[in-house]
Amino acid sequence: MSAAYNNALEAFIQQLEGDAGVTTITGGTNGTCDCYEPLQGTIKMVVLIQKSFRTGGANQDYTLPVPFTTKGFFWAGDCDTFSFLNGGGTQNVDVITSSGNSTNQGTVTANTFGGITHPFDTIRFASGAGSNHNSTIIVIGV
Repeated sequence: MSAAYNNALEAFIQQLEGDAGVTTITGGTNGTCDCYEPLQGTIKMVVLIQKSFRTGGANQDYTLPVPFTTKGFFWAGDCDTFSFLNGGGTQNVDVITSSGNSTNQGTVTANTFGGITHPFDTIRFASGAGSNHNSTIIVIGV
């Protein structure tokens, strides 16, 4: 095998898996949220794992290592309320309410899934959560 082939293969693997590691957000009131972006190429994926996570009196942001440039699809378990931001501005999402129907809104709440048809570079957890959350959020898109 040639060095050029191995270098191209290594570049491809690094694009897929990313080298960002974990970012941990400490809850303003309690717990943590571990934030990963394991896919950072054309296809991107974010995984957020909340462990007794609860915001306090201020919003808490996760700035993506590599922003989504077009859109994404999200699944949210029993999570803290969050929103997608681009350049500091909240982006609306379509939360699926039943087969073929959705509601366009600015925040994502617990136990929902849907799509965002805008670029985004930050996921913001809203201040003032009323309870601790143990959940997973997954976002995949481009």
